Amino acid sequence: MKNFNKSKPYVHLSHSIIKTLTISSIILVAAALPAYAYSDPGTGLLAWQLIASSVVGLLFYFRKTLASFLGKIKPWKNDK
Repeated sequence: MKNFNKSKPYVHLSHSIIKTLTISSIILVAAALPAYAYSDPGTGLLAWQLIASSVVGLLFYFRKTLASFLGKIKPWKNDK
């Protein structure tokens, strides 16, 4: 039986999720067939918008962690 860190049970779960997503992505890319479809010029812009908004969303979600990691901005405190 594996020795799991009981203070952080989500660590094992996140590793298994990452492993599953990686294997699934490799299988999907390896099994891809040519689509022979038309994509208009706006499709590339839509892809860039998706990537940019994902990056900004992740930065916003992890802003406290990034700020404390960089040490330039102190993490916010709740004044309750």
